[in-house]
Amino acid sequence: MIKFKKVNLHDTIQIASDISEDKQAGTIIFTNLGASLGGIKNEPNVSTKQFTLTIKMDQDNSSDYCIKQSIAGFVSVDQGTRAVLIAHLNGKTILKNFEASECEEGNDKDFEESIDTPITGAEYKATFFLIAERDSSDKEASCNLVVDSLDLELQAVPSKAKS
Repeated sequence: MIKFKKVNLHDTIQIASDISEDKQAGTIIFTNLGASLGGIKNEPNVSTKQFTLTIKMDQDNSSDYCIKQSIAGFVSVDQGTRAVLIAHLNGKTILKNFEASECEEGNDKDFEESIDTPITGAEYKATFFLIAERDSSDKEASCNLVVDSLDLELQAVPSKAKS
C-alpha cells in the first residue's frame, strides 16, 4: 500500500526546536536557511535569504539575566565570491564576512559565532540575513552560506549573581 509521508517545503525555511525542561536553554535547528550561487545557468550574481524568529519570554527578574547565543553553520567560498552573515540577535548584531582565502576551494568550512545580549523585553527576537555574491566576470564560481543552528542559554548577569 502507498502512503503519504511528510510534506517538505523545499525553498521554505523550516525549524525544529528543543527547549530544556528548566526553560533556561534551547536549540533551534534550521533547514534551508542558506544563500548559495553556482550550478544554475543564467543565475544572478547575488543570492540572499532573510529570516526572523521570535520566542516569548517570562520576564520575572529579567534584569538579572542575559542570553548567551551561538550560531553555527558552514560556508564554502570560491575565488571571486563572498559570503556575508548578518545576525541581529536581541538587539546586538554579528557581522561576518567570509572570503575565499578563508576556505579551501571546494570544501565547506564550519563556523561558530557567539554573542551575549541583555534581555530587552517580553520576547527574544533573532533576524538573519545571508548574502552570497560573486564577481560578474566569473559565472562558474560558486558560494554557499548556511546557518544550521542557534543555541540559546539564559545566564545570570555576573554583577548580580548571588554568592
